[in-house]
Amino acid sequence: NLAYVIYTSGSTGNPKGVMIEHKAIVNTLLSQIEFLGIDDKHKGLQFASFSFDASIWESFLILLSGAGLFIINGADRHDPASLSAFIKEHDIDIATLPPSYVSKLDIATLQGLKKLITAGDRADSAKAKQYLEYGTYYNAYGPTETSICGTIYKIEKGSSLVYDSLPIGKPISNTGVYILSGENQLQPIGVVGEICIGGEGLAR
Repeated sequence: NLAYVIYTSGSTGNPKGVMIEHKAIVNTLLSQIEFLGIDDKHKGLQFASFSFDASIWESFLILLSGAGLFIINGADRHDPASLSAFIKEHDIDIATLPPSYVSKLDIATLQGLKKLITAGDRADSAKAKQYLEYGTYYNAYGPTETSICGTIYKIEKGSSLVYDSLPIGKPISNTGVYILSGENQLQPIGVVGEICIGGEGLAR
């Protein structure tokens, strides 16, 4: 059954409504609760606008794992200093933020945050490197049509960052990612092509 409809420009550049079924979004959420190691001891931030599919990711990853969800108001969301203060005040330890927003933050103010996920744009590798002093960093990727997340890359706290451009990682559970040519032929490793995603998380 249909879970929700959300609008996106997606990969076509033209606004359209994407219909996400229950089984598709449940696949994303359950696989990421396990991958991220979220349990009832965590406290998570709800940052994204409710018109953006990341809000579903943030809210239900936390609620379905029994963790505490903290919803920041609009004024504080738009001010990096207020956001940092909100995270510190409520002892929030997991947050998903756009890379463009992370680029404006003083990473030292996120010392209590144990897990930082960025998605929706190219990750800021310099900020990621700074954050690894304090917690584990995740770079997530996926168009709305893949029920928010198609792949994710994990860098453990204290690791050295060797990439100028962060990888998008491996497919989430029950998902396959293929690099195809213009003729829809599978490309060899290292050859440029188009990302094509298949599996249980796809919108129908």
